[in-house]
Amino acid sequence: MVSPGLTWRTLAFLCFATLLLVGLGVYVRHFRFILIPLPPRLSQLFRREEAPPSDMPPGATPTSVAPSCNYSVPVDSGEDIWRDFGLYLRMFHGGKGIYESMLRTSMKYFWSVPSNITIVLDNTPQDRAFGEEIAGKFPFPRICYEKKYDPKYYHGNGHNFMQLSMLYPEHCFDKKYIGFVDTDTFFTTSITPELLFNGNKPRVIGLYGTDYVKSWPKQTEFLFKRKEVFKCMTYFPVVMKLEHIIEMRQHLEKLHNKTFLELFQKVTKKHPAKVSQFNLMCNYAWYFHSNEYEFHAQIKFPNFKWDKPTQLIGRQPREYYRKHVTAQMQYPFPRASVHLRWHPTPRETDPRDKPRMLRDGLCYSGGATWCPELCAGVNTSALQRELFVFEDTDWRWRHECAAAQQAHYDHVVLHMTPSAQAQIVQGCTDMRAGMYDVKRGVYKDPTLKVN
Repeated sequence: MVSPGLTWRTLAFLCFATLLLVGLGVYVRHFRFILIPLPPRLSQLFRREEAPPSDMPPGATPTSVAPSCNYSVPVDSGEDIWRDFGLYLRMFHGGKGIYESMLRTSMKYFWSVPSNITIVLDNTPQDRAFGEEIAGKFPFPRICYEKKYDPKYYHGNGHNFMQLSMLYPEHCFDKKYIGFVDTDTFFTTSITPELLFNGNKPRVIGLYGTDYVKSWPKQTEFLFKRKEVFKCMTYFPVVMKLEHIIEMRQHLEKLHNKTFLELFQKVTKKHPAKVSQFNLMCNYAWYFHSNEYEFHAQIKFPNFKWDKPTQLIGRQPREYYRKHVTAQMQYPFPRASVHLRWHPTPRETDPRDKPRMLRDGLCYSGGATWCPELCAGVNTSALQRELFVFEDTDWRWRHECAAAQQAHYDHVVLHMTPSAQAQIVQGCTDMRAGMYDVKRGVYKDPTLKVN
C-alpha cells in the first residue's frame, strides 16, 4: 500500500533521486573525478576517506606507529662495524666496463667509510691481468683468484657458477659482516652505518607479494623444506653474517643428506632459470637468526590484491604475513643504491638516467650547500627517487618515506667528515667539467675516468 499523501509518481521520483545520489557517491569515491564541481556540503558528504594500505596488519593504520620506526640507532657503533665489515664482489674481466662506470664511479663519491672490498676473480690469465690493473686504484680492492668448480655442479652456466661462488664466500673473505654488491650497483647517497645496520644488526629489505621470477620460491621451498618468505634481490649491499652462510650450507646438507654441491646441481637442473643466492641467505636468516637482523618488509604493490591464498608456488600464504610481519617492519627504509642496469627510468628522462641520479645524490648529500650552481634545480626537500625505487619496486606510495629520508640525511650530516665532503665536492666538479650539454640542458652520461 502507498500512503494516501504519497503518489506513485512521487515515490518513483524519490527512488530515482536515491539511486542517483548513491551512484554519484560511488563515482566520486572510486574515481575521485567529476566534471561538474559539487556544492561544499555534497562534496563533504561524498569525500573519500583514505583506507590503510591492504598490506597493513589488522588494526594497523599508516600512523599507528611513530614515523621514526627504528630509523635512528646508536652512532657509536659505527667504527666497530666498519672494522668488521667488508664489501664482496664476484666478477670476471668481461665486466670491467660496467665495474668502472657504475660501481667504482659511485663509490668514488659516496663511499667515504672503509669499504674493505674484496673482488673475487677467476684463476685465468685474463682475470689475473685485470686484477693487477685494478688492485692499485680506488677503492684499492683485495683481489682473490678462485678456481672453478666442476662444471657438472652448475651445468656449465656462467651465471649459475657466479651464484655458487657467492655461496662459498669464506674461500676469499674472513670478516664478520659481508656486503654483497654487483658490478652494476650504483650508489646514490652517502653511506652511513645506520643505512646498513641497526646497531650491530644488518638490515634486510625483503619483498613479498607477486614476483616476476616464479622459480625462485620453488627453489627455496625445495632446499629448506619450508616456504619462502621474502625475495631479497631487492637492495645492495646485501649484508649478512659470514658465519650464517656457512651454517646455511651445513643445515641444508644435513636436511637432505647430500653435499651442498650436489644440492646445487639438483636445484639448478630442476629450475634452470638461475638461483637466487640472496633469497636463500635472507630466508635462512629469517627462519633461524631473525633476532640478529633488522628486517624491513616491502609489499610489491600498494593495495596488492591476493588473487589466491598463495600467490606464488613456494611462497608463504597471506595469513603468514599477517601473523609474522609487523606494522613496524613495513615502514619504508631508504636504500643505499640502485641496480643500475635493471633500474626503471622516468619517461621524461634519458635512458638509464645515470647523470640525474648522480647529480641528485651529490646534491642531497651536501652538494646543495657546497655546489650551489650544480644543485640549483634540485629540490632537496622532495623525495629522492632512488632511495625508494629498486628494479621494478617503488616504495614512494608510503607517506612515511619523507621521515625515513630525513632521518637518513640527519645521519649523513652527523657522520660528515672532511674526506666525505671532499668526495662530494669532487663529484660536483667532475659533473661540471665538460659533462653538461648546454644545448640540450642535461648532463651527459658520466662514464668517468676516475683516477
